[in-house]
Amino acid sequence: FTSADNGWVGGAETLARTTDGGATWSTVMRTADFSSRFLDGRFAVLHFTDSKNGMVAGFVKETDLGPEPYIYRKILRRTTDGGSTWTTPSLIEQQQGCGFMVESITDVAFIDADTGWMVGQNLEFNAWLVAKTSDGGATWNQISCPEMTARTIFFWDENNGLIAGDDGDMARSSDGGTKDSWQKTPAWTSERVQKVRFADSAHGWAVGWRGTILRSDDGGQSWAPQYNTTYDFQTAYFLDEQTGWVAGGVGPRSGVILKTEDGGTTWQTQMLSRWPTIRALYFHDANTGWAAGGDVNYRDGSSENVILKTSDGGASWQPQTPGVTTVLNGLSFIDADSGWAVGSDIFTGRAILQTTDGGASWTPLNYAGDSPATLTDVHFVDGSRGFISGYGGTTTRYAVLRTDDGGATWTPLMNDADIQIMDVQFLDRNTGFAVGEATGGTHRNVFMRTNNGGESWMIQYDLGSDPVQPLYDVHFLDPDHGWATGANGAVLQFESGVFHVSQYDTPAKTLRAGSFISPAEGWAAGDDGWILKLYSEPRQFQVWSDDFEDGNADGWQPLTPARWQIAEEGGYHSYHLNSTDYQPAVDGRLGEYSLVKDRIYENFELRCDIKSAEDFAANAYADFAVVFAFRDSLNYDYILFNTNAAASSFNKVVNGVRQKIQELDGFVIPDNEYHAYRISRQQNQVRVYLPDGREIQIQDDNPTPGRVGVGSVNDAAFFDSFTIEGQILDLSVDLELPPATVQYGDTLQTVVRASSENAISYAQLVLEYDSTLLQFIDAAPGADAASLSLQVNSSLPFQPSTAGFDANVLLQLSGSGSFSGPDQDILVIRWRALLEADTSTTLALDKDPARTQFSTPHGFDITGDAVSFT
Repeated sequence: FTSADNGWVGGAETLARTTDGGATWSTVMRTADFSSRFLDGRFAVLHFTDSKNGMVAGFVKETDLGPEPYIYRKILRRTTDGGSTWTTPSLIEQQQGCGFMVESITDVAFIDADTGWMVGQNLEFNAWLVAKTSDGGATWNQISCPEMTARTIFFWDENNGLIAGDDGDMARSSDGGTKDSWQKTPAWTSERVQKVRFADSAHGWAVGWRGTILRSDDGGQSWAPQYNTTYDFQTAYFLDEQTGWVAGGVGPRSGVILKTEDGGTTWQTQMLSRWPTIRALYFHDANTGWAAGGDVNYRDGSSENVILKTSDGGASWQPQTPGVTTVLNGLSFIDADSGWAVGSDIFTGRAILQTTDGGASWTPLNYAGDSPATLTDVHFVDGSRGFISGYGGTTTRYAVLRTDDGGATWTPLMNDADIQIMDVQFLDRNTGFAVGEATGGTHRNVFMRTNNGGESWMIQYDLGSDPVQPLYDVHFLDPDHGWATGANGAVLQFESGVFHVSQYDTPAKTLRAGSFISPAEGWAAGDDGWILKLYSEPRQFQVWSDDFEDGNADGWQPLTPARWQIAEEGGYHSYHLNSTDYQPAVDGRLGEYSLVKDRIYENFELRCDIKSAEDFAANAYADFAVVFAFRDSLNYDYILFNTNAAASSFNKVVNGVRQKIQELDGFVIPDNEYHAYRISRQQNQVRVYLPDGREIQIQDDNPTPGRVGVGSVNDAAFFDSFTIEGQILDLSVDLELPPATVQYGDTLQTVVRASSENAISYAQLVLEYDSTLLQFIDAAPGADAASLSLQVNSSLPFQPSTAGFDANVLLQLSGSGSFSGPDQDILVIRWRALLEADTSTTLALDKDPARTQFSTPHGFDITGDAVSFT
């Protein structure tokens, strides 16, 4: 840039200009314009002294008309009118004993408007020259050809200058760069130096490959490294809450390893830019560890890798000899001697390596299968059984390999062309996890779990709030608690196995690695230098199951007890809904159900074996149902399974009115045999796993906690092996009634007291009461729910199914409010006594739902067997 508005940019094949500070750019020239046989080119050098005068240089690669496949020619152009016209400066070559022509110009440096130097290369001979101009670049004379690479040049004045290039080579001249005046100085890096610039006579910087940044404060006599903080971390490994490592890359083919000993508050650089990108870490203990990685060079079609070992906690790293150049992505050790490494790249294919001596030697293992073509990770659980993750192939697309003989032979598993597995982890020989991306149709994340050593996998898609982003790392501490990280800074926490997933949105970009020391604590690292300390106390989930083999259903609360019984079939027991002569109160609502006692769930995983007891030939609409989010008899959700495809559906009953939300994609009950049905709810996502293997995903825009159970519209069915896993919500409501002698017409006051471990918002309170005993007067917010606004709807008569209570009335107190914590007085209800009483009369409000019930959409219920006043 020559001003805040005027600037130039050059690079691969194009030179462009801006006159508005970079808001817009216009193409000035292209390298393809320099040859009719163009193959490639680059504008590598730009120098403008003002808005009018400047030069551009580089090279063009073109097809050779002679015996060579291609040749290079230099580009050198000069303008004096701001780029409207360009001329070719004169360059007198093959002088000073340099018998070659320049094919590529790599740098220029001027000390004033007239005096400058350039360096260039003959690629055929890998020879370099220095040329000088004294007329602003109109003419150039070759003055020397240093015996070293000279990719960059800088002069302080007419006499003193410096060149630098490959392998950290540097040389200085004190007579203007003439022949034999260049004296090599000590190398301060082993990497290629691409550019050297000084701000004054003392202070300067040199930058180059593998993140190299060097600084000099003595005019280039000595140099010290400065670290590039734009790391892209690929892997992390923590031993405990204080000690851990992260590793990755700092630029093209340049690796880095950092260590912390204070839980990530500070980090020390243990390796920088000496070897390629580090993609895997493993530590056997605080001292012994390994690192592996590699990079590809697309320019020359090659690849390189590295395996490093430390015996002092990373203070020093020694390279080992893999025996191949394939980029390595995964590393796994089972002790200090036995380990495996895997990887792949587009130039050398796949590699599976094994060591039995701590890495002193590595032996390649054979897998001849076509798929997976790309190997992403490896995990061994013992000396014989191990797993490799990957993707790709031409004829098949396997995602997992398994060995049971230490790697001598491999069996491909999980054939799915749409799944790309990026990471795999096993807790033991059978229990394992994998994450990645599903690429079929729209891209989305994928999570897999196996309980049988990879023979079969439970697959979940679209986890979290940003499901289109892939997952890159998975780490489980035990079968119930784990984490996964991925693109867009996504962090997923798994609780109670895979049935409860929480997503945490972080400010990071792509998080490629995670390491966790407990279900609550860990670290994640990824692109742009992000290292995150993560802490989230896992919720406690409980598993409740009933196989009815004890011969009773004491854990259940049926609507009509006479219609439910324990049935025996072939020596086994089940829960039998035995009547088919009832009718639902409202079309589409369940006519009969039985609920699990005293358990309220928000997110859950429910499984049950169910079979119909109906004659399908006589009943074309035979059904059974799974109930959840049950608040009261007028508000609940249910999945209906039916022999009619249009009837199988997800339904919500709201204030007594059934709403069909979504059909189950044509599912029908297949026969009169037991089949496993599974339903999962996570926030507003309901998943129904059908016996035919399909998964139905349902969006629930109004999810609420509640009780769970089974039932039917009006058919008989058998239920067995019922299991629910989830967090039981502590939602309770107490009634406090003051002692008093009740007379006809007395006004009574009822305080509704609630307790909850979690912050709860509620929208309505439903009251069922016996109108022969009490007359409702009004209700008002309690002391801890001052914001509650109430409207009373007393026009909803409730006709209970149990005879003798037809005087009951249902009130709906609608409003809004919230509370949390124990013993919150949320509501005060006033009544009028409607019975003549004396001191021996007791009026009881008990927990029997056929008599008196308090509930909200969150399932509040009266606690205790009975409360009363006299």
